[in-house]
Amino acid sequence: MAVQQWFEAISERLSRSGADLDIGFELSLGTCSRSILRFPFCDKKTMAVVLIGMASARTRVNVVGGFLSGGKEKAKGIMIKVFDQQGLFGLNKIILDNNQEKICRCLLAIADRKNHPILLNCSHGKDRTGLIAALVLRALGCSDEEIATDYHISEAHGTTPAARAIFRKHSPLLTLEKWTKAPFSVMMQTLKYIDDKYQGIHSYLTHIGFDASCQAQLREAFKPQRISTTSRQVVWADV
Repeated sequence: MAVQQWFEAISERLSRSGADLDIGFELSLGTCSRSILRFPFCDKKTMAVVLIGMASARTRVNVVGGFLSGGKEKAKGIMIKVFDQQGLFGLNKIILDNNQEKICRCLLAIADRKNHPILLNCSHGKDRTGLIAALVLRALGCSDEEIATDYHISEAHGTTPAARAIFRKHSPLLTLEKWTKAPFSVMMQTLKYIDDKYQGIHSYLTHIGFDASCQAQLREAFKPQRISTTSRQVVWADV
């Protein structure tokens, strides 16, 4: 079955289920079975609460005034500016601090070898995806430099005209030059943030519910193994 047909079926199912809902389902296309696991980070309600907390008192007054004078869209535009100021490192901190249950559930799916091979992605394929990949790689013992270098590779795609056009279509109010990149320094800052606030990756993972036994399962799942070339099962984890 063509990959395009698979993605069309996924998109149709997700649009009916709602963007802010946790869902899991299977699609059978021909002889191929695909399990779809959705862990949407930063739902609208959570993001609104977090951004209001980050905003200055003046900005909060402007949001209320904007809502009263211009409606929901004007207030939303003000909050998007607050979000834009946070940048990629700010986004990573928001996700790490405010989406811990969903991060744990996503990691549990990744740690289950029955789900392998697994495809991990998000809307732009580098930030939420890159953060989950970084947590996995660090839990497996990779160095910060290796993880940040791996993350930075995504910039080659994120800054192409095609990728920039897609980002501009979906996020027209965000600063294009800031959000389409994948800087080495951003990932290094993010990993340092985990160390400084949570005393390291293993403490962070334990804190969110992904305890020592889960971490051991993750390491076991990524040990070299013989993979059947006849497998028809692929799990897609959408963050």
